[in-house]
Amino acid sequence: MQHFKNVALVLVSLVIGIAAIEIALRALDISYGHFYRPDPLLGQVLVPDAEGWDRSENDTLIRINSLGMRDREREVAKPAGTFRIAVLGDSYTEAKQVALDETFSSVIERRLAECPNRGDLEIEVLNFGVAGYGTTQELLMFESRASRFDPDLVVLAMLTGNDIRNNSIELQGPSKPHFVEQAGELVLDLGFASSLGSRIRMSALGRWYYELVPHSRLLQLFQEAVLASKRRGQIERRAEELKQAPGSVAEGFETGLDHQVYLPPTESAWTSAWHVTEQVLLRLRRMVEETDARFLLVVLSNGIQVHPDETVRQEFKAAVGATDLFYPDRRIGDFAEANGIDHLLLAPLMADRSRTTGQCMHGFLQSVPCGGHWNADGHATAGEIIADKVCRDVLPRARGVADAS
Repeated sequence: MQHFKNVALVLVSLVIGIAAIEIALRALDISYGHFYRPDPLLGQVLVPDAEGWDRSENDTLIRINSLGMRDREREVAKPAGTFRIAVLGDSYTEAKQVALDETFSSVIERRLAECPNRGDLEIEVLNFGVAGYGTTQELLMFESRASRFDPDLVVLAMLTGNDIRNNSIELQGPSKPHFVEQAGELVLDLGFASSLGSRIRMSALGRWYYELVPHSRLLQLFQEAVLASKRRGQIERRAEELKQAPGSVAEGFETGLDHQVYLPPTESAWTSAWHVTEQVLLRLRRMVEETDARFLLVVLSNGIQVHPDETVRQEFKAAVGATDLFYPDRRIGDFAEANGIDHLLLAPLMADRSRTTGQCMHGFLQSVPCGGHWNADGHATAGEIIADKVCRDVLPRARGVADAS
């Protein structure tokens, strides 16, 4: 009996201690925004109804809606008389660095509400972006989730800075779903979910834990410590790259981005990564059009491409041996043109705007200057350009179909 009393006393003390730490962290307003849980198909997804502050680049209060989207509340069923746009993308689309109404998806929705070509159509722009995604995951997001919302237009927001690598199991490693080529065909590889650790994290218990994290300051602190070691590894790898680069080019070398994309591929791994990326784009376009929706490929900007300082851009080009910082954009544009894919290259247009105004489209005061993710100006500019294209090229046709019906 005494043994059970001792165990009970230890458990009660443990609960009281945990509660005290949780209360203290809340009193000191110490929190870390963690909004994701592992997923056996997509790699990771947003936790429905998660809320918290993201302080990675800019202090932003984040709320995830009940459907697991960084968006306002939406209905799965499309309302009558509505033209619905689904935006697929990575952290630029999720956009936790800015307020929800500053994201380019929100900007598109507001601007299209004023488009004279929309007629009586209501416009909805749904944000399906999730940080860390590559084109393969975005295809799977459309297939498994976004298609259920019956979009009329699917916008793929592609970031050349890391999407090419993200699409390669050889370059990225088996940490997420990938398409691999077998006998000339793309085959989905979900090996990332097969390890014991992955199965535990993706189990019902693991899901419960990750859905609890946004609501517990203590678990947020623990999760932050786990992720800190991964970030250190990224920083150390980038430091090694900087040591090998001539000159002072730190502004152009960003953690998580690949300078190799500015050069025609010479290594087999990069050649394969580009080829797989192009094949996934074709598959996604075909998949979208099979649902009677239109597909628009939008290529985003990397910070160095739209840096307002010519000296910084030239130093970076010399350091990486590039002749054209828009090489990846032009390559994708040429591929899209050859295959009849409607597309929009944002980087050259945003670069012109940045050089005219002298304003940085990327970066925040407490993070990389003119680097990192889009700031509010970057999102506003991108949203305006995308909305203008949709208003000019897409909505007249959509309105014609609606009027005919």
